[in-house]
Amino acid sequence: MMTIAIILLIGIKYLEKFKFFINLYTFISIASLAIGFIVSIGIPYVMNLGIGNLRPLIVLLNNLTSNRFMHASRVMLHYPITLFGGVGDFNILETIYNYSIVDDSYIHLLYGFGIVGTIIFAFIYIKTITTLASEKKFYWMVPVIVFILWGISEGILYSLHWNFSILLWGVILEKSRGVLGKGIAEERIGN
Repeated sequence: MMTIAIILLIGIKYLEKFKFFINLYTFISIASLAIGFIVSIGIPYVMNLGIGNLRPLIVLLNNLTSNRFMHASRVMLHYPITLFGGVGDFNILETIYNYSIVDDSYIHLLYGFGIVGTIIFAFIYIKTITTLASEKKFYWMVPVIVFILWGISEGILYSLHWNFSILLWGVILEKSRGVLGKGIAEERIGN
């Protein structure tokens, strides 16, 4: 993650002056969120399907990640995905497999907050990313990207004491407050 952060910071230093830069960083940020969901939820789902042609690649990826995808696929086998979540721990896995640690943030989001909560979480992150990009706060986009990608391998994405990039969601409130404040000020002047 530090290598990614350094590459992103170097990119800001040398590319910020170019016109395409805002769109590039916005794309990288949103793509990292999509990659997080696809890797964390898609690979375990495909593991459970047992697709023959992809099996060697998935086994290789699973081995490279200390069986994280296998643990996530076991969650999918034994717990239903619901609209509003509610699964806080995976105790059934302990009794069946003698192992219940699932490190993947996206799996915890999906099962803890459900489909609706996960969509809201993703929407807020996308809104934060686009707001930071439009205000040219590129340095603040770096921790967002790093935590989004780090969430693939560790359960840190949904936790405020680990993921300080959640605090950047405040830019949405700041921007909406600015719009509301401007409207109220114009209304007062008009009266």
